[in-house]
Order: sequence, then structure tokens, then C-alpha cells
Amino acid sequence: MKRFGVVLLALCVWSPLLLHAADRDAASPAVQATIDAFVPIWNPTRGQMPRIVVVLDPVRIGSADVAERQADEQSLWTAGYLFHLIRSGGGVGVLARVDDCPIPPTSNDKASPLEAFCDEAKGHVVVRVEFVLSPKTKAAAALVGVVTPGGSDPLSLAFAEALGESVGVNVGSAPDAPALRLPSATLRVTSEGPAGPVPVYRIVAEQVYKGLEAFAQAHRDALVAARAARLPQPAATMNDAPEGFRAVEAPRTKLERAARAIWPEGDLPAAMAPWFCRMFRTVPLSDHAIVHFEPEVVIEDGRVIVRGATTVPALRDSIEDALRAVGVKDVRNEMRVLPEQGEQGDCWLGICVAPMARTYAKPSELASSQTQLFYGDPVFVLDQRAGHYLVQATDGYWGWVRREAVLPQSREAFAEYAAARQAVLLHDVDTPVLRIRRGSRLPVASDGADGLVLRTPTGETVNVPAGGARLIEGLAAWREAPMRALPLLYRPYLFAGRSSIGLDCSGLVANICEQGGLTSARDAAQQFLSGRLVATRWYRDGIRPGDRLYFIDATGKVYHTGIAISPTHLVHCSPPCVRINSLHEGDRLYNETLDQCFVGAKRP
Repeated sequence: MKRFGVVLLALCVWSPLLLHAADRDAASPAVQATIDAFVPIWNPTRGQMPRIVVVLDPVRIGSADVAERQADEQSLWTAGYLFHLIRSGGGVGVLARVDDCPIPPTSNDKASPLEAFCDEAKGHVVVRVEFVLSPKTKAAAALVGVVTPGGSDPLSLAFAEALGESVGVNVGSAPDAPALRLPSATLRVTSEGPAGPVPVYRIVAEQVYKGLEAFAQAHRDALVAARAARLPQPAATMNDAPEGFRAVEAPRTKLERAARAIWPEGDLPAAMAPWFCRMFRTVPLSDHAIVHFEPEVVIEDGRVIVRGATTVPALRDSIEDALRAVGVKDVRNEMRVLPEQGEQGDCWLGICVAPMARTYAKPSELASSQTQLFYGDPVFVLDQRAGHYLVQATDGYWGWVRREAVLPQSREAFAEYAAARQAVLLHDVDTPVLRIRRGSRLPVASDGADGLVLRTPTGETVNVPAGGARLIEGLAAWREAPMRALPLLYRPYLFAGRSSIGLDCSGLVANICEQGGLTSARDAAQQFLSGRLVATRWYRDGIRPGDRLYFIDATGKVYHTGIAISPTHLVHCSPPCVRINSLHEGDRLYNETLDQCFVGAKRP
């Protein structure tokens, strides 16, 4: 009862300081307008273009003229976007170039660079895309274009007709087109197209795909036969995708591969399931310190039972699925997903009130250490056992800590405490009851020339003389992240990309962070290790515009990231392009996969 009174006191102290926090943290009008105008991504139905290898050639202009270089970017973006539509439809897209450099050289020096590249890529068909500006106006007008066959062979002629009908342009002739031995067509767009919320390269890419799909379905057998005649190779080799262009494995396939890496052949004897569980736990997870994954397998009456606990729903079934992948059929899954409502009441949030407190891998000081909490650190409470709380700290690490070190908080009080303006102590500060260590962060009650007045988790104040603490400033760049990210909407996804020509998910986040003067690691899993944890899968009230959001797959890997642009929406890059999605069920941009795989939000 005494502790509950302290919580209410803290809530009364903090509420006036953050009266308009909700208004301040909402999306800005400009961001909200962009969310409202965003057109959801269209993806083809898988299987419409099974195993057709399409070489995409953004025709290089190579001009010193700035406007023509911009037109070349449109060609690159169109090809990059089309690449992912082809993959979504079950085909194999191969980009002849992804930047300002020409088509890469190949080992075949007897053919043109493009034709040699097509042979090495085992292509069935070539799509060449070229944006050019009107020679009279050098400016954009309505979408105008022409498609030309790459030869007089029946397949090239039929391909040009299909593209022309789909895009809505005429079919012409191109005497200067490169001579290729495989079916090809060139789409030349002579302007940037109509103004609107959707860029012209996305419109063109979707139209081209529909024509390509119709052509591939009508002429698939002829395309396969033509490639076999041009490139006589063993059938098994011809059916393979070119090296380096294979589709990314689905999470379930990755899980099965991980399971078979432990037990390569045959069925695993059920009696060895506990051993397999211990081995499997060492295979997945980007970092065992940031995701709580403690599976246990026991054998009862000849049946394999999976117990233990994890903080990620996607991992709840991973041990069961891995066991089934190696032939164990009779498996019962009793694994818990933390936190469990009802076990701890509504107090799943807290603040460290010990001067410092170590956390451990198990609820015992004899276990290995995980991290250390400072006085005033917010923590996310996951479980309780043997006089300890299982908590996740703001550095992302989980661990067990003594219960007396944590003051439980209501959701409202916790949100207000975490959102308050803060300062970090540069020296130890003594109070009548404890010493607050340097490095501790506390909310600011007031500041002046003589120093700062800081608030403690229990509602008292601490006077810190000038030079004893530093205000946490410099977050303006973090709050501006949404406005820096939105101009990149619809830019094509490019694995390993981090520029405006093409980006992957972590490349987008790194690009935005660097614009704001913030250093960022390259990969999503590396990025997750930096910053302060402000929201979790089960506590999302802490998400603010500019926060970095992270997602985890069924193998325990942090595999995706994006930037919050509102408390419920994020901008992220996932094939085919940079897009907006929502984590709020019922929203028109809701993405169920992202919602289920969300693991946490980080802030500088």
C-alpha cells in the first residue's frame, strides 16, 4: 500500500510537466497529409511468371547535362521497381546495372556487353527502359512513349506488342537498337509523366510488369525453347536461377535450414529432443542478450513437451517447428510468451530505485551478469520469480534483478516519466538516503544559472550545482527524421543500397541518421544495439516520430527496421520500395507481419 501511494505521488508530480505531450508527439500536419495520400503497394500474385529470367537494362545516357542525368535516374528507378514485381510474380529479375556505372564486363569477350551479360544471367527476355526529355521543352509533360522490338523475330515483335498495349504507347522501330540473340524490347518514355502522389516510375513499372506477365504466360514454352537453343546446357543447370539473383529465403525455410544444420540427416530420435533444444538455442538470435529466449524440452510419457519462455511471439513456435523439421512428430508446445497478463497485474513497467543494480541471466546473484541499471532507469517488467523481476533495460538487455530495486509504475506515470526532459549526472550526487552515481539520467524539474533541479522516481527533488549535470539536448535531428525520410517514398529497394538510387531497410535508416549528424551502424541487427529502448512489442505507448523500429523473424534474427513517422505509422524500405505502413490493426495501411514481428523501438 505504501508503494502504491508513492506511485500516485509520482503521477501527481509529473502530470503538470507534460500536459500537452500527446499533441507534441502526434504526426505533424505535413507528415499526416503524406500518410493520407500514400497509395498502398500493389504486388503481383505469386506464380504468374514461374522461373522466367528477365534481364532489365536501364539504358545509359551518359550525358553531362544535369536534366538528362535526372532522366537516367528515372530509368534506374523504373528498372529497380520492376525487378521486385518480377520476383513477386515468381520470375527472376536481373538488373544489368544499379548505379551510374555501365554494364559490368563478363568473361565472354565475343559478344556485346549487354548480350554477354544476358548469356551469363541465363536470360529468357530483355526489357530495356529509357527516359528521355522532350528536345523542345526539356521539361516534363504528360506520359508519352514508344516501345520498339529488339529484332524482327516473332518473340520480340510479340513482346513489343504486349508492352505497348499494357503501357498504352505505340509500337515503333529502332534501327539503332543493339542486336541481341534473345527476345527484347525497349520502352522509351519521353517525359516524366503526370504530376501526382505516385511517381511515374512506379506507374510505368507496374504497367510494364502486366504486359510482361501476359507475354510470358502466352509464350512461356517458346521462351524456354529459345533459351535452350541459344545456351545449350544441362537441363538442371538451365532451370537454376543465375548465381547471386536467387530469391531471399522465407523465414520458415531459414528455420528448417538451421534445424538441419544441427541434425543433417534422417529423423531425430525423440529422446534427443532436449539436446537438440539446447543446440538450437545457440543457432538463432541476433544477440542472446537483447531477446529473452529460454526454451526447455522435457520427455513425459514418451511425448516431447516444449516449455520455457520468450518475449517474442515469433519464437514461441520455433522449437516446435524445428523439431518437426528434423522428424519429431509428437510435440506439445507449452512455451510462454512474456509478459503474461494476470501474473503481475497491470504493473509491467517500473523505474530502478537502487543506486545501481546488476541484472543476471537467472534469478540468482550466482548466475552470470547481463547488464547494470542506474538509479532512475526505466525498465520493462517481464516476469517475477523468487524475489526477482525479469526486466528489459533501456539498453535492450534483459535480466533478473531483485524486486526491491524496482518501483512499479502505472502506464500513465511511466509514459510521463520517460518522456520528460532529462539530464545526465557528470558527478556522483549525495542525498540524505543514497548516493546517485554519475551517468544516471533524471527528469529536470527546473534549470538555471546556478544548476539544475532534478526529480527522483519517488517525487523528491535533487539540487545539482552548475557543472554537475548536462541537459540531454540535440534531439532536434531525431525529431526531424520523418521529414527527411518521406522524400524517399517509392524509391526502389536495393539490397546493400543506402543512396537515393536505391536502399535497403537499414540503408534507409542509416541515410536518415547521417543526414541528422547521428552515427549509425550499417545492418539492422547492429543498429538495434545502439540507442535507448523506449518501446517494446507489448508496450508501444513510448513510440514517437523519429524512433527507429525493429522487427524479428521466426529464427530470432533482427531482420528489418524502419522509422516511426507517427505513434502508429512507420516509413521503411521493403521490396519493392520505400513505403508507409501502420502497426495499428484496422488502419488502411496496416501490415500484420510487421505488427506480429515488432520487437522494439530505439531512440538516440
